[in-house]
Amino acid sequence: MRRSLVLLARAIGGAVVAAQLAGALLFTLVIAVEAADEAPATLLQTIVARLPSLWAQAAAVLVLCGVAVAVVRLRRTGVLLGLGTLGVEPRVVLIVGALIGGAVGVGASRVVVEPSDAPGAWDRGDVGWIRDGEAWPDVSGGAVHRRPPEGRDVVTDVVNGGAAGALGAALGLYVGAAPTLVAAALLLVADVVARGLAERGAVPPLGVMGPALLATAVLLALLVAAPLFPRRWS
Repeated sequence: MRRSLVLLARAIGGAVVAAQLAGALLFTLVIAVEAADEAPATLLQTIVARLPSLWAQAAAVLVLCGVAVAVVRLRRTGVLLGLGTLGVEPRVVLIVGALIGGAVGVGASRVVVEPSDAPGAWDRGDVGWIRDGEAWPDVSGGAVHRRPPEGRDVVTDVVNGGAAGALGAALGLYVGAAPTLVAAALLLVADVVARGLAERGAVPPLGVMGPALLATAVLLALLVAAPLFPRRWS
């Protein structure tokens, strides 16, 4: 059983790492296109400043995609069916996906958002704005001070990442690529909307866990409709 779990964790973990790297590369290309007219040094500074926050924002979605791809591959190659004969049940796959997603969430929570570090970016300070080190006070003659950088909440990122990992495992077990892409898009939109509403005080602080609630709801629906192991694992 222990070797089976190690095999499962390595396969899913490797796919999740690959998904995170692919996402980071995609965001790098997007930033590079947006700042294509900048000097190389400025472009590099912009990428370094913006990439971490973009990756952290999409980390849970990338977890979902990575876990789903890994589980589909294991299912189609017959590995999951073989693991099932050794006592590995579907819920074990869900737990492994959730644990890996939670671990990625811990990494995402370490990202500190500092928008003024990007060249040309506007950063809201006390009684004014700051851009490229220059202050733009709300009232002429006022002194603008930079606010402390905003940190991400580790509990929120772990919960969202864990729920996304579990959902990715269920999608890989019971459905195909198209539903996975739809779920990933919905999860990303839910995260952006939930954080935006929470920052504006429209919903309680716990509202940032909206993606986890959505992922859990879809996961439960899949488990209710899912067949008994191992009928559709082959």
